[in-house]
Amino acid sequence: MSEPGYLDATAEHLLSSRVSSIDVQIEVFNKMLDGWNIQMTSRYVKEDGRRAAIAIIRRFELFTNAYPWNWRPEDFEAWGVHLIGAEGRVDFSTARQYQGAIRRFIDYITDARYGWLKLCRAKFEAEPVVIYNEFNTLSHTEEFEGRPERRALTYDEVQQFFDAADARVSRARRLKRKGSLAAMRDSAMLKDMYVFGTRCNEHSRLDLPDMRHQPNVPEWDQFGAMHVRYGKAKPGGPPRRRTVLLIPEFQWSVDVQRQYIEEIRPLFDPKEHPAIWITERLSRVSKKYIEDVFSEIISDAGLDPILVPHCLRHSFCTHHLEFGYPPIFVQRQMGHSWASNTGIYGHVSNEYMNDQLDDALDRRFDGKR
Repeated sequence: MSEPGYLDATAEHLLSSRVSSIDVQIEVFNKMLDGWNIQMTSRYVKEDGRRAAIAIIRRFELFTNAYPWNWRPEDFEAWGVHLIGAEGRVDFSTARQYQGAIRRFIDYITDARYGWLKLCRAKFEAEPVVIYNEFNTLSHTEEFEGRPERRALTYDEVQQFFDAADARVSRARRLKRKGSLAAMRDSAMLKDMYVFGTRCNEHSRLDLPDMRHQPNVPEWDQFGAMHVRYGKAKPGGPPRRRTVLLIPEFQWSVDVQRQYIEEIRPLFDPKEHPAIWITERLSRVSKKYIEDVFSEIISDAGLDPILVPHCLRHSFCTHHLEFGYPPIFVQRQMGHSWASNTGIYGHVSNEYMNDQLDDALDRRFDGKR
């Protein structure tokens, strides 16, 4: 017998109360999702992840017009065709995410230890079956599954992007619009994302104490390093932390950040709010806001709209490598566990490759070429 308040993901516990025969199918399906939510919670899956996974299952149920005990492999395959056709071709990684959610849900309800097989046989004379196999699922064969058009920005494109961000400030001031303060914040925020190589979620959750001194360069004050506390977590794990050091090539950002912290941010009247990037309503700038303002500035700059904020992180990695920093240093700056992950982000130019080859040939032939 479960103790009061104890969360139990088994069918027997979740359907312990009387259910009317009219609504039994809906009730069983909903309770399956409740049980799966409990199981995911026990694996430390974040709330957003659980909500997204459950939404995928509900979409699949609507598509098939059937409940899980009547799903078959052909339904799984037909939905894949539907995603490619009717909804437009989705990214490979997104399609694999959809399939992964269905696989995990099927694994849960077909596990005899949870009792759903027995319950479905008793109530519906049918039971859930495994609807996926090696022939109808996508494999994770490559580290990078994003769209190949998304890449690092060149140095000229970075400058073009930042010029467009600064132009928004000038335009708002000239037109005496209310948004000039936000435009100044956004310009500093996006420059900071580039020089520290942060993801949108990481950047939106930075607090003032995360700005760190770099002992070797005391004149940079607290703008010499950034402590990232909400790094991308491994499945089932807590957020990973890293400290990113400002490099001399990005020294120009010290004045940008100093001006923002000492002059611009106080104008928001943040009181005791710890967030670095704060809104007029005294809340954190959100991940979605960063994505939206990035798209607007990309458009203003006349750059390819396929570019996304994560391209700044690709640029951070690429430019570190082109500046000559060792790959292991760049790997630590990126917060990657494996060098292969860092390699995905490096999009060094042909000019850089040619220079590296020239240096190698000079060493090989003692400069006598």
